[in-house]
Amino acid sequence: MTKHYLAVEKVVEHEDGHEDGSATYTFDMSNDTRDMFVSEGVRLILMCAVAEISVEDAFDSYMTLQEVN
Repeated sequence: MTKHYLAVEKVVEHEDGHEDGSATYTFDMSNDTRDMFVSEGVRLILMCAVAEISVEDAFDSYMTLQEVN
């Protein structure tokens, strides 16, 4: 059986000279979850390469679809 878990362990907000709201996140996750992230990330990158779009454009398109629905 696959056991997945993902939890935010720590958030460090970048306040010194970073006024863009950036932060560093540390996650605790199972090995199965890590492997899934890697697998799906590679799949996304390959799909974007085939479609000749950037990953950022893919996420923007996804967010636009979410707003419409």
